Amino acid sequence: MKRILFLFLLLNSINSFSQTIDSTDGYSMTEVVVSSMNNTELYNKAKEWIALNFKSANNVIQADIPNEKIIVKGISNNTIHQEINNTTFNTPYPIDLTITFDFKNLKYKYKVESKITIYDTSYTRISNLMDSIWKVTPGSGLVGKKMREKVKKNQISVTLQQNTILQNEIQNTASSIKSGMIKKKEDNW
Repeated sequence: MKRILFLFLLLNSINSFSQTIDSTDGYSMTEVVVSSMNNTELYNKAKEWIALNFKSANNVIQADIPNEKIIVKGISNNTIHQEINNTTFNTPYPIDLTITFDFKNLKYKYKVESKITIYDTSYTRISNLMDSIWKVTPGSGLVGKKMREKVKKNQISVTLQQNTILQNEIQNTASSIKSGMIKKKEDNW
């Protein structure tokens, strides 16, 4: 019974603190996780996660201070789907990500961030933005009111997709990091 109680307390003592930041400087997610692994083990787990999740780990690692910090910069390739006049267009939407790992005192902190901003998708904002573009674009007077409204509504849809893709990319990356940093039973094959 004491062993079960000890195991229960040990498993419940693994804490994490997270914070999601949505600002004009970009979008990020940070979490501090308490672990049973020391700095060297955490550092090695992070390096393993990087090697498994990037085509060339050496090309994406921007800073590497053994057992203290790793900074990774990579690009996630995504696609925005747009429909204009019953024709679907698939537009590439790459997201630059910076991932920072810090290791200290049986804890690790990771931060996944992008300098891309979560945009306001209100009709007024999009409408004003599109109107200002049309004012300075030569030949835009040839675009009728109905077509302008279609373009504005399409732009709202695209902006919503961009916001969703960005948030999902950062959340999925954070989730992948957490699952990759778990100490697994040793495989004695």
